[in-house]
Amino acid sequence: MEESRFFIEEVNPQPKPEIKEEPDFIVSSGDPVQLAPHNRIPVKPIKERTYRLNITYPHTQHQVDYEIKVQGMVFSQDAAEFRFTKDQYFVDGYAPTKVLDELDIAISKILYPMNLNINYKTQKVILTNLNEIQKRWHSKKEELRQDYQGEFFEKYLKQIDKIIKDSYNFTQKLVKKDLFFSLFTHAIYKEYSRALKIPAHWTFLPPGEKYRQVFTGEQRVEPVYNYLNGIFIYMQAITADKKYQIKAEYNLDAEDYTLKDIVAQLYKKEQENKEILIRCKIHQLREKEPVKYKPTAKDLEEEQRKKEEEEKNYQKYLQSKKSWFDRLFGF
Repeated sequence: MEESRFFIEEVNPQPKPEIKEEPDFIVSSGDPVQLAPHNRIPVKPIKERTYRLNITYPHTQHQVDYEIKVQGMVFSQDAAEFRFTKDQYFVDGYAPTKVLDELDIAISKILYPMNLNINYKTQKVILTNLNEIQKRWHSKKEELRQDYQGEFFEKYLKQIDKIIKDSYNFTQKLVKKDLFFSLFTHAIYKEYSRALKIPAHWTFLPPGEKYRQVFTGEQRVEPVYNYLNGIFIYMQAITADKKYQIKAEYNLDAEDYTLKDIVAQLYKKEQENKEILIRCKIHQLREKEPVKYKPTAKDLEEEQRKKEEEEKNYQKYLQSKKSWFDRLFGF
């Protein structure tokens, strides 16, 4: 049985003509980045932030869009706990109409909110509200049976029962197969070298694989601020057999280091051909940012101007045809 797409499981794509990348590019401001002592980027709390996700499977021409709200508290410069709430689902650009898509979303609404304790130093991720999720699931499961029936549906419920049986199993299914969580929990909050580089270690289960793949490579901090009022972190890693490769760009807030945007692509190499398996764009919704203090009319006007300017720059960044992947990584 095919896995739930809630955990980013996709059938093997059929061979199609090669699709060219749609690269992204943005120039820097030229001002040198000023990090915390020892070139550390510490994790910081997020009062409330909403991201819009677009996950595309180029060779199947399938895409999923949704919004996820994140709130988080920090325990140390290496560890934090975040609460994730999922909403606003679209499949291939439209509200879902297929029964399987509707079922995935109905289940997703039950399983969220989720609380994850993330230690960026040890790279351990722990689900901390499993009891809350289990109670929601068992109380809402019968309501699902009023709308869905059949052998496939019952197998689907049993699969979810198994997934949420214990915290470790749930976390492995969630973090290692969901591209958003795998990227969000990746260890970007670290102490970097004087050259602003560190080794990168990333684990993910690509579509069609039975076992998780370990990626190793390098990540580095762009030494100058960008025009999105942020700090770029670039990560590139590859599996030991060179079959899979990940390239990702993180955009952090220049003042508090909180995550604003991610652009990533997962590649698969077959002989001499390299294809894009998944393209992921995670975009902070600037207009939904909470107000940090009671502003004056002038403050509101200036804040709105900054948001519009940053949004304009971000859209230019996404629409540009000049390859930042090629520029950054020499491919």
